Amino acid sequence: MNDATNDQSLDLAAMPDSYLSDAQDPVGLRILAAAEAQFRDLGIRRSSMEDIAQRAGVSRITVYRRFENKERLVEHVFLHEAGVLMEHYLHSVRSVDTLEGRLAEGFAATLTAVHRHPLLKTFLVTEPERVRALFAASNDNPMFTFLVNALRYEQENGAIAPDVDIEIMAELYSRITVSFFITPVSKIDLENEDEIRAFALRYLVPMLGIGRV
Repeated sequence: MNDATNDQSLDLAAMPDSYLSDAQDPVGLRILAAAEAQFRDLGIRRSSMEDIAQRAGVSRITVYRRFENKERLVEHVFLHEAGVLMEHYLHSVRSVDTLEGRLAEGFAATLTAVHRHPLLKTFLVTEPERVRALFAASNDNPMFTFLVNALRYEQENGAIAPDVDIEIMAELYSRITVSFFITPVSKIDLENEDEIRAFALRYLVPMLGIGRV
């Protein structure tokens, strides 16, 4: 089987355009970092655009030029954090030689990253619908788009059979991942990547219809 992740091609193939666009704006990134810290400290409802502007060291007008209202800013904060998870996923699978290994490694890396992420961990309690929406099976969803792109790249490079429906495969993978986010009480130690990886290889990969290649 081809090792599809040793170069940077998968990175660009998988990352949604919206995340790549945000990443090119240094001032925008500073505002997003300030918003993340503000939301983590006070929550979304108690945070104002003026608070975030002050924390970012920019004017309120600068914030509004990039994000027309607070809801739009919240969306971009979640998009940015999703992008961090995507990059973490790509980094974790880059040196893994098999498709089964990459699926298991990506699953383990994503679960542990979410449970260790200060903002997302808080939002799992206070804003569970927003976290769930990050992984919803929709072509408008950046995380789902990322997963479809990554799996399609694997398919195009011969790691997944051509008759496999990539979007269905991505939806199953995504739904199982979300279930562990929203209901973290588990027989599996969600702080232990080895245990999560073993679970994924034993149960998740076969559910996805992936045989040994």
